[in-house]
Amino acid sequence: MATVRYLAQVLGFKLEQSMAPAFARVSKKDLTLWLAGPKSSAARFVVEVDDLVARAAEMKRAGARFRNEIVVGPGDGNVVELFEPAD
Repeated sequence: MATVRYLAQVLGFKLEQSMAPAFARVSKKDLTLWLAGPKSSAARFVVEVDDLVARAAEMKRAGARFRNEIVVGPGDGNVVELFEPAD
């Protein structure tokens, strides 16, 4: 994964685990990043809709809970999820 090479070579992250091209885990000090590649189950769990705002509202009315509101802005489309495993 090009991202793993970049994080290691340019930003000094350490590769902790690799199941390339599906998944990699890198760390630097107290930060650990889980990277899901195009072959991972995380990368494939996508539901494409025509009207995101309307669909989200419909799902909320049906009882779905979201972690956050829809985010709109500049960027490259990479989502970052912060995760703390249970003890």
